[in-house]
Amino acid sequence: MFLGTHQARTDAKSRLSVPAAFRRSLEGQGQQRVVLAPSLTNPAIHCFPLPVWHARMQRLASLAQSDPLVDHVKKFQVAMASDCEPDSHGRILIGAELREFAALDVAADVAVVGQGQTFDLWAAGAWQSAQAEARAALRGQAARLAELGL
Repeated sequence: MFLGTHQARTDAKSRLSVPAAFRRSLEGQGQQRVVLAPSLTNPAIHCFPLPVWHARMQRLASLAQSDPLVDHVKKFQVAMASDCEPDSHGRILIGAELREFAALDVAADVAVVGQGQTFDLWAAGAWQSAQAEARAALRGQAARLAELGL
């Protein structure tokens, strides 16, 4: 389980140290590898443990391949995804295309954000804005949250 928000910084080679708690979660799942893929809705990079990514790909394959939205997801998210394994120091390499998508500069401050089964990488400033927007959107939503069982 990936919980909480951790501050990190990419190094001069565009590597990011995965927070120790998240590395432990990966190891607890018998995993080291993650798939980095662009978010479909935010300027962030989703980090999927390999089994979660495989389940996502199975779900995508089960959908009507003639559906234009399915095709767009494949052309965008799947095409930009990269499989990576943390090095011996727990760092993952973030490729140029994904860095550009998420506006992560070399030696950038990054928010590493737990999302339960996955975690996200955000440019620190973009994360602060997104979190403030989410907080504002949740105000006054008690009835809807109760409907959802949250």
